[in-house]
Amino acid sequence: MYAAALSAGLDALVEPYLLRITHQRVAVPELRAPLRIAHLSDLHVQSFGLRERQVLAALEREKPDLIAITGDTVDGGDLEVARPVIAAMRAPLGVFAVAGNWEHWRPVAGDQAAFYASAGARFLRNEAAHPREDLWVVGLDDALSGAPDARALAAIAGPGLRLALFHAPIGIDDVKHHAHVALAGHTHGGQVRIPFFGAPFRPPGSGEFDRGWYRREKTMMHVSEGSGTSIVRVRFLCRPTLAILELGP
Repeated sequence: MYAAALSAGLDALVEPYLLRITHQRVAVPELRAPLRIAHLSDLHVQSFGLRERQVLAALEREKPDLIAITGDTVDGGDLEVARPVIAAMRAPLGVFAVAGNWEHWRPVAGDQAAFYASAGARFLRNEAAHPREDLWVVGLDDALSGAPDARALAAIAGPGLRLALFHAPIGIDDVKHHAHVALAGHTHGGQVRIPFFGAPFRPPGSGEFDRGWYRREKTMMHVSEGSGTSIVRVRFLCRPTLAILELGP
């Protein structure tokens, strides 16, 4: 029993550095051509360390068309620590980011939109981007700690996929009548999971959502396990994850 406990404890300390890449295909009739999205969330960057280098190496191999970062890029206070990570990300259609709860609870210094722009990315707060003829990307503020406003999404009248980005999964209630696909994070998949039981704890704002795909009305939502850790710097049976989403007609 003691050996098993020791093994589990060691795994919990090592697992945060065992990045997992998943590949999922989803039929999306609103697209005219395939779209390859790298969904990252909850990076919680504290330094340019091993985990961050693994994420960048994986992005280089996977070559996504678009990179979506759904909040909690840092634990708050200073986005500059994440500059080497964000600036190294490349995707033909762009890198898009939204705020998470930590960016609100520990407000970051300066203008977030200006920071991301200077690092070659785009920060969206209740606004839309149109990176491809058949694609709209709408980023909403965090439903747990911010002030989401879906009018930018509801106002889209043109054809194409309406992709919503936000942090806490409860934000799906703001987009379920307008978005075709939504990407969220925040839950960390529980960060620690118990065999045959699942996650004993998920943060406020998770609602009934855990990880993977869900549907509300017309919206399919993918909830990321995230690549970083928060509060307790461990993971158990819940490896950090980069999801590659293959969307297509």
